Amino acid sequence: MNRRTSPVNDHERLLLETLEQERAATLPKVSLGRYTGIADYLLREAQFFDAPHRTDDDPIALPGYCYVNAYRFARNSKGDLRYAEGYALAHSGMPHLPAWCVDLADRVVDSIWHGGSKSAIGLAYLGNVFELDHVAKVRRGPIKSPSVINDWRRGFPLFK
Repeated sequence: MNRRTSPVNDHERLLLETLEQERAATLPKVSLGRYTGIADYLLREAQFFDAPHRTDDDPIALPGYCYVNAYRFARNSKGDLRYAEGYALAHSGMPHLPAWCVDLADRVVDSIWHGGSKSAIGLAYLGNVFELDHVAKVRRGPIKSPSVINDWRRGFPLFK
């Protein structure tokens, strides 16, 4: 699929504006290597994914475990789902830093933000797909981190 880096709706524009404001607040005070932080990394490297439209086949999981669930669902999908992390915009208008899955058509499959129904809570998604082998290394190792992007325990190695 083609990498989509430009917003196509108001929710994606709001997410982009929020990340630009976050990046501006950290410049030039912080440097974590090539990037000034998570917002800077995503603004330069991430892509937009279409917000989910729930189906009866989508996995549903308990909130609070998005990294574990996305990894597990992607690993068990036999290649039909890929693991992704980034910022997602909730109905509240607040961006969050979760993990989700992406299907082969680059559509989000979000096991957490389902609201208990077929209507998705996530309105916009900007992030990157990560290979499961890399995610496994981050999650296991001597210094375990639930997140590839927000791996503060190891000093944000993705940004170096």
